Amino acid sequence: MKYLLFLAIKSQGKKARGFTLIELLVVVVILGVLGAVGLPNLLRQVSKAREAEAIAILGQINRAQQAYRYENGTFARLEQLPISGINNAKFYTFVNHFDPTALQSSYRAGARPPFGNEIRNYAGGVRLLEDGRLGPVICEAKGTSEDLDDVFVNTSGGCENSITLNDLSAVQQDTP
Repeated sequence: MKYLLFLAIKSQGKKARGFTLIELLVVVVILGVLGAVGLPNLLRQVSKAREAEAIAILGQINRAQQAYRYENGTFARLEQLPISGINNAKFYTFVNHFDPTALQSSYRAGARPPFGNEIRNYAGGVRLLEDGRLGPVICEAKGTSEDLDDVFVNTSGGCENSITLNDLSAVQQDTP
């Protein structure tokens, strides 16, 4: 038995070769290039997934503000709205930008400290339009920053220093 094993190993001779150093270096270089190209894209996708939390909760707040406005004739502070996501958000904190009135509301989603330089800040608001309809808006900061003042909904209901993600002006008819 041992003799057969010896003959099998000996018969392979020069066929049983390993990888050369050049072949290994080529594989390492190819993996390095793929990693360098793929890693930034992966990090961008992770940031977008984290930012989706703010967009989703701001959408909930906008819908809750519209319902509150129809029932009470004025907009609410965030604390008055029945939304659990505001307090349970992992990546963002939500604050009122200014006190709500009968005409509009404005609030901000600021990135929590460990994520401030990785994800963008957001703002949201709802305003009463001249024709009686409610116009919700969500604004996105142009870049990442730990300064929450870089994005907000201004008093005319538009985005200031930021990109308008959705301006759903004229969504619903206000009933007196």
